[in-house]
Amino acid sequence: LIMAKNRSIILEKKSKLIVDGGTVKGGINKDWNGIIKCKSEFNRNKPSKNKNIATVEIINNGKINY
Repeated sequence: LIMAKNRSIILEKKSKLIVDGGTVKGGINKDWNGIIKCKSEFNRNKPSKNKNIATVEIINNGKINY
């Protein structure tokens, strides 16, 4: 997955992003904004509490280049 400039992956509460053998990276300038874990898309600046936190799982040599 090649992320566009100034874009983010937004994870809602209790969600899971699984990178299974692939790569998530920025384009030519590698200037994407990374992964944001939040309660809801409408409240993006408020971080999740631990019990409802989103998770990122990387398996089979997957990579996230940020």
